[in-house]
Amino acid sequence: MTLLHVRNLCGGFAGQDIVQDASFDLAMGEFVGLIGPNGAGKSTLLRAVLGLTPCRGTVCFGEDDAKRLSRSALSRRVAYVPQERDVAWAVPVEMLVGLGRIPHRPVFSAETVSDRAMVECAMAVMDVIHLRHRHATELSGGERARVLIARALAQDTPLLFADEPTAGLDPAHQIALMETFARLASEGRGVLACLHDLWLAARWCSRIIVIDGGKMIADGTPAEVLTFDRLAAVYGIKAHVGEVDGGLSVLPTALSGMRHDPGGSVQVNWKA
Repeated sequence: MTLLHVRNLCGGFAGQDIVQDASFDLAMGEFVGLIGPNGAGKSTLLRAVLGLTPCRGTVCFGEDDAKRLSRSALSRRVAYVPQERDVAWAVPVEMLVGLGRIPHRPVFSAETVSDRAMVECAMAVMDVIHLRHRHATELSGGERARVLIARALAQDTPLLFADEPTAGLDPAHQIALMETFARLASEGRGVLACLHDLWLAARWCSRIIVIDGGKMIADGTPAEVLTFDRLAAVYGIKAHVGEVDGGLSVLPTALSGMRHDPGGSVQVNWKA
């Protein structure tokens, strides 16, 4: 079953299309990694699909046109973890995670037993139960990231979008998060995540979409997409691509010079 249908999507800011003619489907059971260099348009694509950025094209959640869904109805279809992790109010972690349940009950209604169970489960999965009484503004960046992901998990939607969800997490929590996303997909949900860590994408995603210059240039399994030549062309890197413990492994090793020289021709005299 198709959870998300996107066709000929173009969007951006100030009248400029950052994302150009994106078309893809996301089905139940898929964990899709969205990769590409900085500024390629990954975040803009997520925001355009969600209607948070001006766009043209077709977006359907299931069989429903996104333009006909209210914000509340959309919030019951897809949870979104943005790249920004600012928390404006000094609210307890438990309350912040509980905000994920709001789309599922009438306005001003009290929290239900089911809501409480979902919040507890989400906090346990993201290892933040011990933080429940701490104010979110007092947390470290990694702790706050896990709390915001827990809020999205508590939302309990068929689709989950996450923009650089592993940024700031230590290796153990990165792996635990990817395992969680893979488990959600195995349960019949769909996950779409912007990722910069190629080894995480290679290891855990069932499918990878590559964006470069605002355009989709590859879409397939990690083994099909994460080739030596493509990584050199898109990222300007050399990488070791192989198998470790039965899964694909990608280890960047050096700049390839195929894309561009980030340092240009500028020379700095560090001893000056």
